[in-house]
Amino acid sequence: MSPVVIVIIMIGIGALIGGITNSLAIKMLFRPHEAKYIGTFKIPFTPGLIPKRKEELAKQLGKMVVEHLITVEGIQNKLFHADFKIQIEKWFAKELDRFIHSDQTIRMLVKKINLNIDDTRIKESAQKWLKSYQKDWMDKNGTKHISEIIDPHILEEIEPYLPDIAAMIQQKVNQYIAGEAAANKMQELIDTYFTDKGFLGNMLASVFGGKTVVDKIQPIFVNYTQSDDMQAVIEKLLRKEWDNVLLQSANQVEEKIGQDRIATFIDYAVETYLPVNEMVDKPIRIWLGSLSPLVDQVVTGATTQFLHVLNKRIGPLLHTLGLEEIVEKEVQAFPLKRVEELVLNISRKELKLITYLGALLGGLIGLIQGIIIVLVG
Repeated sequence: MSPVVIVIIMIGIGALIGGITNSLAIKMLFRPHEAKYIGTFKIPFTPGLIPKRKEELAKQLGKMVVEHLITVEGIQNKLFHADFKIQIEKWFAKELDRFIHSDQTIRMLVKKINLNIDDTRIKESAQKWLKSYQKDWMDKNGTKHISEIIDPHILEEIEPYLPDIAAMIQQKVNQYIAGEAAANKMQELIDTYFTDKGFLGNMLASVFGGKTVVDKIQPIFVNYTQSDDMQAVIEKLLRKEWDNVLLQSANQVEEKIGQDRIATFIDYAVETYLPVNEMVDKPIRIWLGSLSPLVDQVVTGATTQFLHVLNKRIGPLLHTLGLEEIVEKEVQAFPLKRVEELVLNISRKELKLITYLGALLGGLIGLIQGIIIVLVG
């Protein structure tokens, strides 16, 4: 046989063996998907490499994702990247503006999480909470004087209003004294006084008469209650009482008012000034519409605060999330056939080149073998 033919045959055989070997090796990465048996004898190299090491691969991928891909440092860098912060602020501003101008009511929002608003229960809860808060507050501050409890600035602001309060009291007293109710009361008192004095009283009553006396003394009282002297007296008494109140402890004030009255007042205030149904049936835009000009300011501050809090909690959050376990479970649950398709679709060209490279190397080996055979022969 011609030496050239021998060399060509050896090149062809080498190239065929190299190409088939590499192609088979690539196939054996994924196939077969399960172990093959001849009777009870397990065929070597089954299942394929990836199916056989699927569990180990899943663990290594999970570990790699946590340690090298989705790391705490990487996420923290992303959180404070300028572009990411701008995107968060835009999204937050859009969602907040949409919420502020929403026609949804509080009742509708609560209903979405399968809760119902019970007017009676809410008021009872509010009353119970206020009573509990009042009791706790008294336990902490009951021994303090009122002057210690009220802020000094508030005391300074109250002081100038005392003359006005005295003037208002004077006006109310004057209106009552000048009225018909006060005149009737005076006449009743005078008639009672004369009656209690027996014969002499009856005689004086017949001479003067209660009505006549009232007509004489009522204008005197009216003029006095309008005088500056009356206002000064009222103001002096008011200041004295105010100073006495400031020197009393909260426990003393509570004792004078009475715990029952305080509890009754709390019940009345909640029942009267907490219209639950009216509040929860108003659209969100009515409650929050006036906040629209503050959206940008709120968004900037809230975004910064949120990112700082998230930055501090990202480590524990990732640990709690169990990202490594999630990746491991997802990889284990991923169908092998689908994994094979993904790898082949991504690297089909490269895998063909590996096959061709095997053929090329096999051909070169065949060439060398052919030359050696020819030389030796």
